[in-house]
Amino acid sequence: MSDEELDGIFAGEQADIMAGGHTHRSLYRWYRGSVIVNPGSVGLPYTYDWQTRQIYNPALAEYALLTREKGTLQVDLRRVSYDLQDLQKAVKASGMPHTDWWLNDWRPEK
Repeated sequence: MSDEELDGIFAGEQADIMAGGHTHRSLYRWYRGSVIVNPGSVGLPYTYDWQTRQIYNPALAEYALLTREKGTLQVDLRRVSYDLQDLQKAVKASGMPHTDWWLNDWRPEK
């Protein structure tokens, strides 16, 4: 997104750090003197596969560590892979309805 597009979203809000989520995609960028951070998704990340032109859920958790020390901000976006078979077993044992449908979009992290 351009700064002009973000102007419409933030409508004049100002802060040193703007953190949010909901998009399930990691983001770290500067915007008009502010840092925008989105850690991604711990439980439901998604990836677009350009070859198959499909969206899928990789078996990984995304999160961010923000540290401010002596006026310096450090943003560390992290991704941790996990075993897809462990996820499948846990979901099937959970009693959650429609597990086959839900698990259909999950893939091992590449």
